[in-house]
Amino acid sequence: MAKRSNRSRNDAKSRKVDFSGVESGGRKRIPPGEYGPFSIVEITEEEGDAGPYWRVVSELKGGKCKGFKDYNNYSFSPKALWKLRQLLEACGLDVPESKMTLKAKSLLGLEFGGAVEDDTYKGKTRSKVVETFSVEDLEEELETDDEDEDDEEDEEETEDEDEEEEDEEDEEEVDDDEDEEEEDEPKKGKKSKKGKKGKK
Repeated sequence: MAKRSNRSRNDAKSRKVDFSGVESGGRKRIPPGEYGPFSIVEITEEEGDAGPYWRVVSELKGGKCKGFKDYNNYSFSPKALWKLRQLLEACGLDVPESKMTLKAKSLLGLEFGGAVEDDTYKGKTRSKVVETFSVEDLEEELETDDEDEDDEEDEEETEDEDEEEEDEEDEEEVDDDEDEEEEDEPKKGKKSKKGKKGKK
């Protein structure tokens, strides 16, 4: 509950504020990993120390972390254009080795895959997309991971079957040893009877 100071001034007027669609609790964090598809939902142009840049907001459209929003800046500085190029190519656009005109509106709704990692900014840790790639590449990566998991499960099942076979062989060897011991006992009994006949 908000605390009020004893010394306070009320110079502000009452105002109605609409918080519809405004997220609470700050930015959401998700486990590091590869996610997708992200969809570009908002682009604004702002001015920074190195010149103008685009502030791009992307939303995760599927999976357990659906609804997570990523906030990334894409500078138009020549040294930083590699990042913007990577995003455009991840969205399936052909980027020439020359000048091109970009319209922010035409990028809205485009989808891409992203690698998310923890990023510390002003002492706070947040989740951020640090690399972008095509949705197709993400799907191929996920399929490869699933195949690797299936192979590991098959190997574990094979190992379990081998262990069961070894246990069965050990049990058979024990049974054979017991049968041999049972056969030896009657032979000893016959020898003792022959000895008694000799005394007579």
